[in-house]
Amino acid sequence: MPPTFDAHKNFAVSTVATAPSPPTTGTTVTLQSGDGAAFPTAPFNATISPIGALPTRSTSEIVRVTAIGGDTLTITRAQEGSTARSVGVGDLIAATVTAKLLTDLETTFSTVAYANAVNTWTVGAGAINRQSFEGTLTQLTFKDLGQAAGSRVFDVLNYNQSLFVRALSDDFSTVGATVLQLTRAGDALIGRDVYEKGRTTPIGHWQSVGYNGANFTAAPSGSWTVDAGDQSIVQYTLVGKTLIVILVLVNTSISGSPVSLAMVVPGGFTAAVNAYQPVHYSLDTAATWAVGSCVCNANQLLFRRDPTGATAWPATATNQVYLFATVSVPIS
Repeated sequence: MPPTFDAHKNFAVSTVATAPSPPTTGTTVTLQSGDGAAFPTAPFNATISPIGALPTRSTSEIVRVTAIGGDTLTITRAQEGSTARSVGVGDLIAATVTAKLLTDLETTFSTVAYANAVNTWTVGAGAINRQSFEGTLTQLTFKDLGQAAGSRVFDVLNYNQSLFVRALSDDFSTVGATVLQLTRAGDALIGRDVYEKGRTTPIGHWQSVGYNGANFTAAPSGSWTVDAGDQSIVQYTLVGKTLIVILVLVNTSISGSPVSLAMVVPGGFTAAVNAYQPVHYSLDTAATWAVGSCVCNANQLLFRRDPTGATAWPATATNQVYLFATVSVPIS
């Protein structure tokens, strides 16, 4: 924490009317009548030196005035490395600028921010070095002079129970986008998209999967043929470690009585567990619908007529198999 500054007054000066007793160790000194009011409120440091002579280390003493009663000062002797001297009647006493005041100023300025310098905040031993901005509406602005004109300023604003991060005009007069708002209740409001885990696509945005016939196979035997025109919809979105896939496949073909129709998990992801979910399929060009099962297995989605794979797909179904599904895949 910065130091507490002593009070100050201009022309806080007088001469000694009654010297301390003993003169080198006494702790009270009386000023000329009425001069006590000229001095600041205690505590403060004062210099006592012979009148009419240049104050030096050998002739002067700095004392700490701890109380004032009328024109009598209570003092602590030999402050700031000075040596107690024999104070006598007629000596000059003044509340002057001493090294303590300058040191206090330097200490304070070392803990505040400068507009024209690089600022560093450090953590003190056992305590946080806290920089505080206080008022009814507090604002901290950041200006990057290396950016194009009109695109240099952001601010952080504490207003009406919320903390805002905003884009401003270069002269701070116009608010552009509110980038982020944090409420005291714990809500976070994002101005646009959120990117997570180093991904280049925002959270929850849907990605279309281009057609690739090699993405569709059958197991443990047989084949599943999905032509380019059969892939009506294959899209996915990501939220954390959950991959959601929607697909609409029409007029696909099966041969060889496979147990599973396999599709590569889009996006190059791998399922973390073998999750089972329902799918809808038709074997007669969407005239009759049934409920099957999807198993998330490693890098494949396995579509079966039942969860255990006990029922094989038909031996021959040309341009007749429809498959509609929305599948959640827990990814690694």
